[in-house]
Amino acid sequence: MLSVDDPPSDRYHRGVPGQLDHPTPRHSETSCENVSQVGSSCATTRQADAIWLFPGLGCRYVGMGSEFLGQEPVADQLVQQASDFLGYSVASVCLEGSGRKVVPPRQESEVIYVISCAAAAVLKSRGMRPAALLGHSLGAWAAVATSGALDFASGLQLLGQTEQRIHDWVDSHDHAMGVILGLEASRVTELVAAEPDVWVANWNSPRQQVISGVAPAVERVLSQAQASQAKQARVLVRSRAMHTPFLDPVARALREDLTRLPLRDPQAPVIDTRNGRALRHRAEVAEFLADCLTAPVHWGETILSQLQQVKTSFIDVGPGTVLAGMLPFIDPQAAVKTTAQILEERGAG
Repeated sequence: MLSVDDPPSDRYHRGVPGQLDHPTPRHSETSCENVSQVGSSCATTRQADAIWLFPGLGCRYVGMGSEFLGQEPVADQLVQQASDFLGYSVASVCLEGSGRKVVPPRQESEVIYVISCAAAAVLKSRGMRPAALLGHSLGAWAAVATSGALDFASGLQLLGQTEQRIHDWVDSHDHAMGVILGLEASRVTELVAAEPDVWVANWNSPRQQVISGVAPAVERVLSQAQASQAKQARVLVRSRAMHTPFLDPVARALREDLTRLPLRDPQAPVIDTRNGRALRHRAEVAEFLADCLTAPVHWGETILSQLQQVKTSFIDVGPGTVLAGMLPFIDPQAAVKTTAQILEERGAG
């Protein structure tokens, strides 16, 4: 496990696509066998061997949550609770408008968190329980809340405070993120290593990485990626230098905030995207949540590590299908369903 006191050159893995083993992709079976390895029992539901996935920024779209909003009381109650606290209608942000409606980054993070937690609550109301929970970047907040380690309201309040701190900090800095598709990870590592103010923020799959850092340096790496025949290399709109040392001040403040909250041990393990470990204790969950701001997301390797350890399937809790769509590029045979698919199969109500 990485230490928050390690120097950036070690802690942020500038030139290494992760610390995890690289298992050979295999067929993912739906079975209760070996589920104890990720800390859960199959006694309550046939889906209890599934790992629940929670997406981060970029998954928002107009109409998200429409498969259960206004139809599932448990979801409507959470959305109304959030709306009362936030001072705006979460449902309106989710359902009204067209296309890729632009909202402020803080509001986008808040509504994704709320809808993810609401979707998880709907699944639980149908008798489903996760074997483990795995969040991509921002999705870690909903994963931790769904695990029971952090209550929904406290998570919403703390997320808003953290997003405001990020805004205040990055507003005076020229930061950016960029996505690179279709280039070997080793080549991305070489390009990033040549720029001291750029890091790989997300190792999403063998041929998809997100880089982050100072904007001009990010643009130079993207230009070099295009010259190296990347399928795509572009700056992400309205992005911030997430998962880099630049957010250390915000991470330190969040770490202090978490010491004042009554966290609990998670009811199901939260999977650490820094190293693939299953977190079962409140202290390590708090440390992970704070470190998420600065540490890279080893998504593809974390998924493969779970497939190697236990026969499992995945549920993309949502919103949307971003993570379900990413899975075939990690393991083409990985079994995954979305919340919308599950609700359609089981029928409304």
